[in-house]
Amino acid sequence: MTPGLALSVVSMPASDIRAACILGLAFLALLAIAEAWSRLGNGKPEWTRKLVHVCGGLACLSFPFVMTSPWTVLLLAASITVVLVAGAETRWLQSLHRVKRRSRGSEYFLISVFLVFILSQDRPWLYVASMLVLTVADAFAALIGMRYGKIRYEVEEETKSLEGSLAFGMIAFAAIAIPLVTMTDLPLPVCLLSALLVAAVVTGFEAVCLTGTDNLFVPIGVCVILSKITTKPLNEIIYQNVSMALMLAVIVWLSWRVRALNIGGALTLALFTYGAWSLGSEWWAVPALASFTMYIAACALKPLKEALRVRTVFRAVTIPLALLVAANMLNLKQTLYVPFAASLTVVLFLSIRNHLLSPGGEAERAPSTDEVWPAAHMIWTAAGAAIAYAAQALLSPGLTTW
Repeated sequence: MTPGLALSVVSMPASDIRAACILGLAFLALLAIAEAWSRLGNGKPEWTRKLVHVCGGLACLSFPFVMTSPWTVLLLAASITVVLVAGAETRWLQSLHRVKRRSRGSEYFLISVFLVFILSQDRPWLYVASMLVLTVADAFAALIGMRYGKIRYEVEEETKSLEGSLAFGMIAFAAIAIPLVTMTDLPLPVCLLSALLVAAVVTGFEAVCLTGTDNLFVPIGVCVILSKITTKPLNEIIYQNVSMALMLAVIVWLSWRVRALNIGGALTLALFTYGAWSLGSEWWAVPALASFTMYIAACALKPLKEALRVRTVFRAVTIPLALLVAANMLNLKQTLYVPFAASLTVVLFLSIRNHLLSPGGEAERAPSTDEVWPAAHMIWTAAGAAIAYAAQALLSPGLTTW
């Protein structure tokens, strides 16, 4: 531990420590109530789990108002995470770990609370919006989907419902719009259209996330995207909404039409393409859309035996996504555009090659991610990006200046 970090921990305000102790005891009491309901009242696993999720999340809303040091939040979150992990390993927290599906959502929840607290420093409205989506939208959408979900779609080994996803989107919109309208001075159209855009994007996150990772990616997604989009002028926010809707509609419809990607895979690709558009520019989305269009054409000529799913699509775009994020965070959009486009070209080539060389006929089983997109493909993709960067450095040295 560095001296600066040690000093920060030692200098945690006494008011922070008191608040953390009170909140920690309240969370333990909540776990005790949920356990009693699960064991003595025969509470259903999803209901006891959501009780802890909602009540614990609502308690977390108070963090920016009762604690100032992120280290206090980290200490509290880490302590509770230890309790949850121990409960999962020993199987004594039945209220959280009796669900049939495999999930680490309880632990991801607390990690996201700390990260959002850090990212939203001095902007309580941003923290509240992110936590409300995590707490309210996620919990109630899951319950609505279980109770009323009729139209199902596959996301790897999990199935989700259209009704649950729509409920998530609508509740997320309200959860984001209310803090924006009541806690900021932003114009009402900016608040509503920003909330609409962010709610749509994180609904996609929630739809494709597996094993509870939505508890991590959804609130961080709300925090990061909302902090960026609310700085844009109104016409840019309208443009972003329209472009996202068009890309989503085209990618999902074409994927369904030729059965190239299932719903989860199509949503993953649509989110990546919108990310290229939003974090980069329209020009960054061009290679993604061109690669998708050519792959769809190949699938139309020779139908796939099995539509690509979330993990395969995500693994395929991992290297381009890393370049996109690096370009945005390090302000290297001009430097990394060519390697980004080159990596997508390699992805397209390998995808079409795999597709054309695959045997015909009905598949006896769905191929695994490692079979469809092995680690070697990622190495080839990274190599293509590196070669493009080196060529750019030789031909246009000014573009590779860091």
